[in-house]
Amino acid sequence: MKFEVIDLKRAKQLRERFIECFVNTKSEYYRKYCLQADENVRGFLWDALKVYSEKNICTQEQAAEFLEKRGGVYFMWDLWRNGTLFADKYPNAVIKADGAELGRLSVDEWNAELEAEKHDCYIEYPQLPSDIYVFDESFSWYVIFTHEFNDCDSLDDIVRHCILFYE
Repeated sequence: MKFEVIDLKRAKQLRERFIECFVNTKSEYYRKYCLQADENVRGFLWDALKVYSEKNICTQEQAAEFLEKRGGVYFMWDLWRNGTLFADKYPNAVIKADGAELGRLSVDEWNAELEAEKHDCYIEYPQLPSDIYVFDESFSWYVIFTHEFNDCDSLDDIVRHCILFYE
């Protein structure tokens, strides 16, 4: 996937604008788990979204399909994330990439991890954090790929929860 690392000043502005537009910064969850996060207490921004209901949940395939038509998009992850190529190599970054390529990579990596688990293995160093926030400069929509999945009896039945919001 081709990508561009946004300079840190602009990345900070984009991250702050995303949070301002979509995250309930007044919630107790945000203040306790996101704002004051430490190595023992860490929260996901998506757990403090302003708009979040069952109607916003979609599959990773639906999320990737939505991104196919978006062209250039930005993506970021929770600041405390590590253990992936992007999170470790580009801490605090916001990355610009093609929406279709990013969506496909996120789906492919998740599916590869599931397949590895079926054989008691794991992907040692994936490119993407499992939770990424995708948006553009309009700040009128977002797609969030999360690490959460449905309750199921078998790895064959797992459906990854993603969040899709647009105005």
